[in-house]
Amino acid sequence: MKWRFLFGLTGVFASPLAFGQAGITILGNPTINVQTAADRQNRVTINQQTIDVTGQNGRTLTLQVRGSGNLTSGANTIPLNTLFIQITAPVGLTGTEIPLSTANQTLFSRKLTGSTVKQAINVQYRVAPNTALSGPTGAYTTMLTFTISQL
Repeated sequence: MKWRFLFGLTGVFASPLAFGQAGITILGNPTINVQTAADRQNRVTINQQTIDVTGQNGRTLTLQVRGSGNLTSGANTIPLNTLFIQITAPVGLTGTEIPLSTANQTLFSRKLTGSTVKQAINVQYRVAPNTALSGPTGAYTTMLTFTISQL
């Protein structure tokens, strides 16, 4: 048994420049490897510094994520919501683990203090525990879009 989940990542800005500096930098594309039944039962997890965000003092910075659709490998699919995402660092931006979806979901929303802030964000990606992976083994891909806005 071997499944491999590959994520292409993209970042977009939802704020007009009139609201000040806001930015997002994608640092890498995560990969989850599920190789055994034990991997499925124990929640295969990867932690990765996936994103750098920049915001401006006194503004509320919001980061959202959405998937483009189910994970696909040729004609085979695995539901997107079998994978979960969570901000794990830095302290103050951590949040609840959420299943991936094609709808925008808020990972964090916080008012910034200090000068312009650049923050590295650690993201945890997980396969849901005891997931009955329905597709045949192979490399499955989807695109995640991270949207940053500042008000």
